[in-house]
Amino acid sequence: MGVQDPICTLILGNHGTVRTEEATDGGNRPKWKNQQRYISYTNAVQNKPDELKVILKNNGFAGKTIGVCTIPIQPLISTLGNESVAWYTLKSESKGRPAGEIEISLLFTKDTGDEKNVVHATV
Repeated sequence: MGVQDPICTLILGNHGTVRTEEATDGGNRPKWKNQQRYISYTNAVQNKPDELKVILKNNGFAGKTIGVCTIPIQPLISTLGNESVAWYTLKSESKGRPAGEIEISLLFTKDTGDEKNVVHATV
């Protein structure tokens, strides 16, 4: 069958979705080439997002979800400009069982030019 080809999807409420490229033959320790991803939201028009949803999927033959997790955003937004690097536990979608861990770096910045908040995420 082969080794997993993981893709990581980040969803910031209804403000945006970004995906990594496939980590071909990444197996259970994938590394993505272009790791930096950005999601922008305008605080004046939209509500602050409550969480960042992370979905790790095998892009290979079966295309199954490996695991998911949600990261509360409010504590991170309050530390605007400070990078947060942490490991998060992934759980299976169907049974909620542990399905591994993923290291994610998050940085919230404010673009004062057009009053947008930008989430920089590295997986």
